[in-house]
Amino acid sequence: GLGVVTIGIGQQSTHGAVGESIRLEAVGEQRLQLAAEREQDARLLRLEEETLGAHLPEHVRADVAASRGLGVILSFNTWRLLRHDQGLPVADAKAVVLRLLGDAIARWPDP
Repeated sequence: GLGVVTIGIGQQSTHGAVGESIRLEAVGEQRLQLAAEREQDARLLRLEEETLGAHLPEHVRADVAASRGLGVILSFNTWRLLRHDQGLPVADAKAVVLRLLGDAIARWPDP
């Protein structure tokens, strides 16, 4: 990388400042990228919540724990966790989601 080059006692070349500037720019770009990813994740979450909410009966939407629980079960993040992080094949990931969904539906409040 670009390090500080010592020329004499107490003097440094501009390579050190340039190297530091490049590192700071890279850090800044990473922060911007992470912020953009967080914003995209938040948009996806809102879209998932709105879509699910549009299909749930009112008595389930009124039960915050039930509706949020269903949101977690059916979220892209859950699917990604099962498929990517846990490495499950599609059939196994589907079985997990269906089991969780069945358990959640069995506990839905009565209308």
